[in-house]
Amino acid sequence: MSLHPLKQNLDALVTDEQRRQFTAIFAQYLKLYPQLELWYDGARIDPSTAIADAVSLVLPPIVGRDRTIRDVKLDIVEWSTPIDSRKIHFCGDNGIVLGSQPARINAPDFAFSIYATSSFFVELAADNLLELELTDGDFARVVEAVRDQSQAHFRRRGHERAGRLIEELKAAGAYPYEGDPTDTLQQRERDVFDMATYAVSNYSKEFRKADTGLKRMTLTLLREALRHNPDSLTQILHAVVGLPKERQNQFSALLKKTELSNIIAASSLIADRIAFLQTLRQAVFDTDGKKVIRERGGLDLLVRDNTWIFGEQFHLAVPEAGLTKVMQRVSEDLGGKRAGGRVAKPDGRTGRVDQLLGRSIPGPHQERREYLIVELKRPSAKADRKMLNQISDYALALAGAPDFRHTDTRWNFFLVVGEYDDIVGQAITQEGREIGIAVRQPNYTVWVRCWGEILRECDARLQYIQDHLKVEISDEEIASRLRALQTSFGREAGDDPETSPGS
Repeated sequence: MSLHPLKQNLDALVTDEQRRQFTAIFAQYLKLYPQLELWYDGARIDPSTAIADAVSLVLPPIVGRDRTIRDVKLDIVEWSTPIDSRKIHFCGDNGIVLGSQPARINAPDFAFSIYATSSFFVELAADNLLELELTDGDFARVVEAVRDQSQAHFRRRGHERAGRLIEELKAAGAYPYEGDPTDTLQQRERDVFDMATYAVSNYSKEFRKADTGLKRMTLTLLREALRHNPDSLTQILHAVVGLPKERQNQFSALLKKTELSNIIAASSLIADRIAFLQTLRQAVFDTDGKKVIRERGGLDLLVRDNTWIFGEQFHLAVPEAGLTKVMQRVSEDLGGKRAGGRVAKPDGRTGRVDQLLGRSIPGPHQERREYLIVELKRPSAKADRKMLNQISDYALALAGAPDFRHTDTRWNFFLVVGEYDDIVGQAITQEGREIGIAVRQPNYTVWVRCWGEILRECDARLQYIQDHLKVEISDEEIASRLRALQTSFGREAGDDPETSPGS
């Protein structure tokens, strides 16, 4: 059978898009009857040359309002060339398309057609119902089941594509993570990072064309943004790669509604702190490190940006300052102003402390202030009477200053060492007070703290936070949102509304 010649020249029927649509309509029929030939505008239609991938599915029984439909089969065909209209085609057992509806499948970057086959559709075709968007009844539930199964399929396909991209980046040396995730928290971070990477690759031609070095630098910056400020990822992806507004909203929902951004930031903070503790532990306990590292230009530089090892509560931090500067800074924190003059130790000499930390006490004691002075000693040094006298002199000079006589101010002074001699040991193990306290006065306390003790306390705090985060994670909710985003971070096929998330 042939249809020719037409009475008028219909140019719209000879476009590449019309040929693709014609191919899509008859693909299922030609699959069932391969011995037949179909020609269009002088060229033979061969769907197999345009098919990139195809899968067949059998749907479980669909319970409708009035009956159960048991024979629905799906053939999902992915095309190797773009197609403007993605549709579900309803077929009889002979493969002939009886009616079609928009796919309304969220599967960006995929050109596809869906063929649903059932004797049920033959019944509906007789009443011209297959083209209607019904909201209730047996047919509406069948269409819903077809869309759900198809969406699940493309979710898996999107995940496969993203996985291939990540493997290619790893093979090229552009992927910024090393090794496999060691726990659930790290896995969540990787999942979000991989989706962001997939978005960058799909929306940025510059990234796809870049050399390995530039790709690695870009992804390293993306990883650091994710670790330290996850909420900024959405803005970065929009500004750098033009991520559409709809995709921005989806990404923000994943991070905010599941509190995943807080989880990632916290787990990354913990990872950074664990790495720091490993460095510090090696510096103070390793035999060679103990010989080389000094308190000036060594330990003080390590501790300066990691004062959290002495507590999380301090809002004021001043590294390596003279006693006069310490007094001036504390006066400012208390809302006053020093009259001036040099601050000196009881023997008249000046001194420099390694670290000043300060905090206000929450609750009913809003006017109370607490300050911590830290004096670091090289790991190889053993605390003796001279070192203890030095930190005690600092305590007398600062805590006893007239500036603080009518203020609610408390001071702690830490002498931090690797070990101590017997004289210091006797001073800090006296009956009736906590081990480590060398001097206790109404407004100040002098402590001798060992590096091992501080590190053990830090390890315990970090482990507690890690355990708490693992309990707080809602695996089901986060995993669900991750799966939903696996395909939605692809590049849209065009401006056709059917490629939008509602199609």
